[in-house]
Amino acid sequence: MRTTAPDPGRIADLGGRLGTALRERFDAVTRDLGLTFREYQCLETLRGADGPVTAGRIALETHLSTGAVTGMLDRLERAGHLHRRKDRLDRRRILVECTPAGAARVATARAALSRLPEAVVSNCTVTELLAVERCLTLWLAALPDEP
Repeated sequence: MRTTAPDPGRIADLGGRLGTALRERFDAVTRDLGLTFREYQCLETLRGADGPVTAGRIALETHLSTGAVTGMLDRLERAGHLHRRKDRLDRRRILVECTPAGAARVATARAALSRLPEAVVSNCTVTELLAVERCLTLWLAALPDEP
């Protein structure tokens, strides 16, 4: 059993490598479905919403400019993954909703992406998972953009 604390630099390096590997895996899964990372984020936002959302909310969720969101929405609408309509109460606002095809695309991606964490978690004890969760929470809290 280890009696000395692990090197913080090594932990940070492992976290960085994990982040990069997960992003590459995520990109591969979404690419196989014909989506970019941001398009997946957009569809995930729509799928999880209670009703239609504004393009401004999508811009916030995806960290894209409103101009970039407009182009993305155009592509996703042409692909049949979402539809847009004017807000009846404020005709200047555009409301966006996920179509059944878009929701199915997100569900397929989610299923593929959940297999890896489930495989890892099944090999860990509850104590190990609680320690990992605590450490990751502390790392995220230390970052300036995290709540």
